[in-house]
Amino acid sequence: LYAASGFCALLLQITWYHKLADTLGASGTTFLIVLCAFIGGLGAGSALSSRVYSALDRRFGAGGLRHFGRTELLVALSALVLYGATNVPLARLLTQPYTLHADALPAFFGQSVAYQLLRIGVATLAVGVPCLFMGLSYPYLCGLYPGDLSLPSRLYSWNTLGACGGLL
Repeated sequence: LYAASGFCALLLQITWYHKLADTLGASGTTFLIVLCAFIGGLGAGSALSSRVYSALDRRFGAGGLRHFGRTELLVALSALVLYGATNVPLARLLTQPYTLHADALPAFFGQSVAYQLLRIGVATLAVGVPCLFMGLSYPYLCGLYPGDLSLPSRLYSWNTLGACGGLL
């Protein structure tokens, strides 16, 4: 199951990359945004894992693998909702999404800084939020079985093999 999780995670990362390359235009910048949001989300989720699951335990009682299942559902739901958010025509949210560059020959309209930042922000959230939920799960699963010293390496290896399959 953890290999399937790695497969889906890489599949999502590739999907986001291609979707955002169409939206943002610059493939190098898009790769940087997706990679930073992906890794940053995983790291933030990992750092918050014990606090989040402690709060869930206080609220709902010890959930064990039920909490993990809820987290995986949050990954899928947030990925779908936020992927849809990348389809929102953001230019309509701003009064001046484009600015005139009259100093250039020929003069042209380009995206305003506010519009560029809005697009990058939406892209970062679309990738980062599901990855934050993904990052919650690894430390939590390892904490559920503290006596199994090989569990972290087994989880990580299966997840990496699944990610390789998703990449292929």
